[in-house]
Amino acid sequence: RIQREWIELGDFSTQLSCSANNEIIATMTPNNRLGLQFTTTLAGDRQQPRVQVQGQLRPTTQTPRQVADVLVFLGEPNANGAYLFNFTL
Repeated sequence: RIQREWIELGDFSTQLSCSANNEIIATMTPNNRLGLQFTTTLAGDRQQPRVQVQGQLRPTTQTPRQVADVLVFLGEPNANGAYLFNFTL
């Protein structure tokens, strides 16, 4: 929702897998309206989970203008026009 208006973003497909280290891996490829791509790793246990997220958001010609306009709040895009993110919870 941007400026009291709901924006249709479409469907997002994520693939789940397990690693040899008993981690859960979630991966999204950038074939969506936002150009959103990430890999998330869930490790640890119930008492001390560790979540690592790395990815990028690279607007496409299909990204709604209202969404593309607010991306300036994420910082500067790289040379390819992608906004990179990387965080651990």
